[in-house]
Amino acid sequence: MKSKKFWLGSLLAAIGLCLLISIPLYFIQSHASKTKLLKDYNKQEQALTSDFATDYQLPPKPINRKNQKDDDLIGKLVIPKISLEVPIVEGTDQKALKKGAGHLTTSVAAGENGTSVIAAHNTTFFHHIGELALKDTVQVDTLSGTKTFEVYETKVVKTGDPIYNTVTPSLVLETCYPFDVGTETPYRYLVFTKVIN
Repeated sequence: MKSKKFWLGSLLAAIGLCLLISIPLYFIQSHASKTKLLKDYNKQEQALTSDFATDYQLPPKPINRKNQKDDDLIGKLVIPKISLEVPIVEGTDQKALKKGAGHLTTSVAAGENGTSVIAAHNTTFFHHIGELALKDTVQVDTLSGTKTFEVYETKVVKTGDPIYNTVTPSLVLETCYPFDVGTETPYRYLVFTKVIN
């Protein structure tokens, strides 16, 4: 009887230890992926500007979304208010969200007419988006140009509630809510922004 209790206790302790190790490991891997992707993006951006350095502004190269695959690097999200600089990858599955903020593939590219949606985990990259207030700015950098958006509304919705398309370019940031829960929740926190530049 004591032997069974010992083995059961040992098994439960091992499971608990694995869980304790897996959480910081996930954060370390996410940070490493983010850092590598930002370096890759900055190299691409530098190559583009050095190849086309002229006295006049060249028109931005349009993004060819047909050639993009899930978790491809497509840009960089910069939010000065919360000191966030994170790569944007195509797709919102777990593999993509481990690398950076994910662009919802069914939404338009940031800066196009319509609503672009970018999501990230509340426990990693979007942990502080609840601090954004009206008039704060969000910047999306891609190889086709930079767009700046301004916050005009934030709200909590149920998972699956629709996000409506707009006529002009807009961007919605999405994460699980509440922010301090490390698992899937039935609610989402949305930050609505409109293009200003």
